[in-house]
Amino acid sequence: MSKQFWREFTVQLASLLAFFACWTLGIFEWFYSSLQGTSGAGAITALFFLVFFLIAVCVSLIMRTRFLQSELNGQLEAEFDTQRLALHDPLTGLINRRQFLIELRQLIDVAAASNKSVSAMAIDLDRFKAVNEIYGHAAGDEILLQVSQRLVELIRVGDLVARIGGDEFTVVATWPSDDPTPMTALAQKICEALAAPYTVRGERIEIGASVGVATLNDKHSSELMKHAEQALTRAKNAGRKQVAHFDKALCDEMQRRSKLEQDIRRGLRADEFVPHFHPLIDLPTNRISGFEILARWRHPEQGVVAPDVFIPVAEEVGLISEIGWMVLRKACDAAMRWREPLPMSFNLSPNQFQDPELAEKICEVLRSTGFPPSRLEVEVTESGIIQDFTLAQTTIAALKAQQVRVALDDFGTGYSSLTTLRELPFDKIKLDRSFVTGLQHNDESSRIVCGIVSMAQSLGLMTTAEGVESEYEAEWLKQIGCTQGQGFLYAKPMPAEETARFLDGTAATEPQPVPDMAPPARAAHF
Repeated sequence: MSKQFWREFTVQLASLLAFFACWTLGIFEWFYSSLQGTSGAGAITALFFLVFFLIAVCVSLIMRTRFLQSELNGQLEAEFDTQRLALHDPLTGLINRRQFLIELRQLIDVAAASNKSVSAMAIDLDRFKAVNEIYGHAAGDEILLQVSQRLVELIRVGDLVARIGGDEFTVVATWPSDDPTPMTALAQKICEALAAPYTVRGERIEIGASVGVATLNDKHSSELMKHAEQALTRAKNAGRKQVAHFDKALCDEMQRRSKLEQDIRRGLRADEFVPHFHPLIDLPTNRISGFEILARWRHPEQGVVAPDVFIPVAEEVGLISEIGWMVLRKACDAAMRWREPLPMSFNLSPNQFQDPELAEKICEVLRSTGFPPSRLEVEVTESGIIQDFTLAQTTIAALKAQQVRVALDDFGTGYSSLTTLRELPFDKIKLDRSFVTGLQHNDESSRIVCGIVSMAQSLGLMTTAEGVESEYEAEWLKQIGCTQGQGFLYAKPMPAEETARFLDGTAATEPQPVPDMAPPARAAHF
């Protein structure tokens, strides 16, 4: 309890004890008789006692009043602090999402009355997650403080700046309806200011920010922030550290994407996603050596939908794993009925590869379908591996322990780190089609392919070349020692029923050798 309380309690207790003492000793009777008597000295003493008693009572009442006032002030301050914490970000001191929405409505009403437009800017820091991982969360908090300070310095009086959450900020400002120049300039200044280096504990850190801008020309603001966030997505997709504006084209695109997302969810419930099989050809023998599983969507209205249409949206909304398991299960069931026990390869998206239970889920599909693990090969990309290298090591080791083979897909287009090949037990390297297409007319691509194949041979790895479309490419790849070819020269991806017929009665066409053709000299560093 406070000192004020104990002081007030002491005075009250002393007053109570004094009252009982006076009652017990008969002082009140003496006081009354003294006032009734004629003795001047007794009357003066009684009067002095009366004044003293009244002063003590007044002091007690004053201290009690001050104590109650102090308690009330403390309660009001606590309520104010609680309300402030509920409406402000505790780290940066900026208003939070709740207060921002309140003040946004007020700002829009004021702007409408003064014939001004309102623009909202959704701001997301680039590479902020890496700052936390490399320098720690304390450094991340310091970056957020510096970001908030830079934003406050840029906005004008009456504009809004808020921290919406994490590394997301929002700025809202008004400007004359007939002149959007100030708003465009402010958005660019924000992007440039947040891209300037930060100094944290002597470390120079560079991140950057993406900015999405949406403008409102009337007081109906229900979708203003939604449009700003959609513009922010466009800015990120454009390469980050960009400013993007919401417009009708983006609106149409977002509506199309929303409709596609709803269709994907409906398609999953209706079991519409199926596997197509693309043959892998053993180049030395020119025979089918397996198939790659490709996801296709049998849409009831649009027919077969290609993966590049629906997979990006499925990955973004977290449905890619569900589609993948559906397609893999159907592929395993179909492959169990093939005349020959050929292997299959299955692509894993980077999002799927971040699942710590991935290996167990794959093995569960194999157990439930009866498909032998030794006939399955999973393909992973380096972009999926580098997100969590330790998890990648654990997952690949678990798959290899179950006799599932692992291939590194799209080699040459990503990081292509030799450390990845050295530390992870891959069985195969797949060369991206960009190196194979037009091989006959591109000496640089031919030298790269030759070098990769030579390196794979030295490491004891198989190689598969994607995008083989001519007999020249097939024969040239065969001569340099590439293991497998895959492309439209042999066949297009086929549904399960057509694949079964292909295996029963169709063989790949034998490529004709090209006269006087020799592979180029291999790169010296391989």
